[in-house]
Amino acid sequence: MKRYLLALLGLTGVAQGSPGMASDWPGWRGADGSGVSAETGLPDRWGASENIRWKADLPGRGVSSPVISRGRAYITACTGASQDRLHILCFDALSGKLLWERQLWATGLTQCHPKTSMAAPTPAADGERV
Repeated sequence: MKRYLLALLGLTGVAQGSPGMASDWPGWRGADGSGVSAETGLPDRWGASENIRWKADLPGRGVSSPVISRGRAYITACTGASQDRLHILCFDALSGKLLWERQLWATGLTQCHPKTSMAAPTPAADGERV
């Protein structure tokens, strides 16, 4: 199976107050749901070697957005011929080190359009729970 990469850009960061880092982005469209960050001085461009903090291999297909909460980055992925194995991965947002991974079997139908995956939903985190 083709591996997808999670690339945390310079515009995502760790816990608020960390030097040179943006504030938390704990769910889809950010902390207030507007999709707009109040941070200033963020990069407006990125590429394969520009404004990328780190990259990590995912265990399978993942098309969700990463979220950041209290210095940790969370992302979803799925594996299996029918996308029936679901994964949530937690990385250190500063270093990209994998901190933990949880897996579970899907309990319902896992058929979806070929351009998406069962791991499309972006997780949400509050610093204690995902």
